[in-house]
Amino acid sequence: MIKEILKDISELENFLNQNMHYLDREEYKQYQEIISELRIKAKLKDVELKINEAITLKSNKNYSKARETLKKASKLLENIEDETINKRIKTFNSQITQLKLQIENELIQIKNLLLGDESTVDIQIRPVGVANLGIEEDENLKKLKQLLSKYQNPVKIGEGGFSYVFRAVKNGKTIAIKVPKELTELTGKMFLREIENWKKLNHINIVQLYDYNILPYPHIEMEYCETDLNKIKNKLNIRDALMLMFEVLNGLKYAHNKGIIHKDLKPSNILISNGIPKITDWGLAKEETSKSTTINALTLQYSAPEQITKVGEDKRTDIYQIGIILYELTTKQLPFNGDTFDILEKIKNEEPQKPSQINPLIDEELERIILKCIQKDKTKRYQSIDELQKHLAGYLNVQLTEELNRSKTQKDFNRSVFYCADLVLFHLNNNDLKTALNYLYDLKYYAEKHCSDDVIKAINNLIEGVNYRINEGIKEPSDELKINAKIIIEKVKMRF
Repeated sequence: MIKEILKDISELENFLNQNMHYLDREEYKQYQEIISELRIKAKLKDVELKINEAITLKSNKNYSKARETLKKASKLLENIEDETINKRIKTFNSQITQLKLQIENELIQIKNLLLGDESTVDIQIRPVGVANLGIEEDENLKKLKQLLSKYQNPVKIGEGGFSYVFRAVKNGKTIAIKVPKELTELTGKMFLREIENWKKLNHINIVQLYDYNILPYPHIEMEYCETDLNKIKNKLNIRDALMLMFEVLNGLKYAHNKGIIHKDLKPSNILISNGIPKITDWGLAKEETSKSTTINALTLQYSAPEQITKVGEDKRTDIYQIGIILYELTTKQLPFNGDTFDILEKIKNEEPQKPSQINPLIDEELERIILKCIQKDKTKRYQSIDELQKHLAGYLNVQLTEELNRSKTQKDFNRSVFYCADLVLFHLNNNDLKTALNYLYDLKYYAEKHCSDDVIKAINNLIEGVNYRINEGIKEPSDELKINAKIIIEKVKMRF
């Protein structure tokens, strides 16, 4: 894993050296920030390896060596934290805190073992951070400890209004585990509702549910994603934000076709894995035929007017929330702010400031799309995800094609590669295989001059995969094809 990160850093540095004069100041700064974060990520992986090494030494009863290894990990982590503070990087705050707690926890265990205090060995099953979760030492906590003791290296990585999320390893695979904060009738209903809805969903743009159980403590095992939209939203330009949200719409359309409405869409509920957005947190979701929930667990600034009045939530409620996210991603601010009362009144009665007044780069057509999503009257919104997606697809296709043609006219072929690559991904996500294939051939032409034989071979495999599906009359790309396309295209972009 560290070697892969270092390879990515090297490729990005080469890309910057070769294309410095093509990038504006802001783009260059963004790439530098990415490189800095990748370096820290590699160092944190090294810390994790040292911790795992210490755990292995501890299990082999080599306690002194394990203690020495943990101290080295602690010193390295301290240096990393200093680096993040100096560079004002907030991305890894939570991870650093959790690693500190884990090292501290392991050191306490090893100290007690060295002193021969066997009565404290049961700390081994204490999940990292549990002491700080505010859960009393009762039967429920014992059950939670029992659950987490089944996994390797459980680390708390996040929490919502009703649950905690842990990262852990099971059978050699990193997964996420979601558990309720407390066992009450309310959380029990939400837990059961989430499972009932989630188990019906299987889509590349929806976080995968692996397993669930109520014993020894209610939990959900799910796909682990390294980040979420909330953490990267301010780094996205308009084009990248729209491309990402177009993929989100694919997942949401799939859920709607299954008769499931999410009702709590917001950036923190859109996770990112290998660049692919995935919708999570189906605890407030409901089937179309069921009545509106009375659970007041919404994030107010993303709530639709009908959620506040608790009358008539339906698919168009999700469309409103998508519009709020689009507004935020393109303007870098939410349409309604203030205290709780102010926000409630504005959502019900006030029109938001036009996005173009905040960001002049937002043109009239995009503004029309965003504002139609967040109409207070549901009948004036897009009436389905399909309708919204078609409008957004038309807009993206025109924008990307015009930019590609402009770059060709200006003979700025480095830019041409970027737009050509985006058009491949866009048409794959829009299930237009024939057009995607045409741009894949163009991409291959550009790549043959600058990329390695491995990358060219990978592009050829993509072309074969798309060709096969077209010849067999298959209208949609497979998930594997989409994932491979995204990975390969990122590698091509790094060469230009």
